[in-house]
Amino acid sequence: MFCFEFNIFFLSIIIFYKQIGTPMGSPLSPIIVEIILQDLETSAIDNLPIQPLFYYRYVNDIVLMAPSDYD
Repeated sequence: MFCFEFNIFFLSIIIFYKQIGTPMGSPLSPIIVEIILQDLETSAIDNLPIQPLFYYRYVNDIVLMAPSDYD
């Protein structure tokens, strides 16, 4: 967690910024995002009132097919 807590940078000589979250360009960022997104989509699909017929995700694009006879 050290690499996520100490991402400090500056845009001018006087003002410093602390980044919250995973740093852009870090090799670890895509892995962390993938783990979080898989957990989020699993809990979202489990809470649906229907069972999707088809679900596929590629990066941030999602295709989902649900039955049309749901009331």
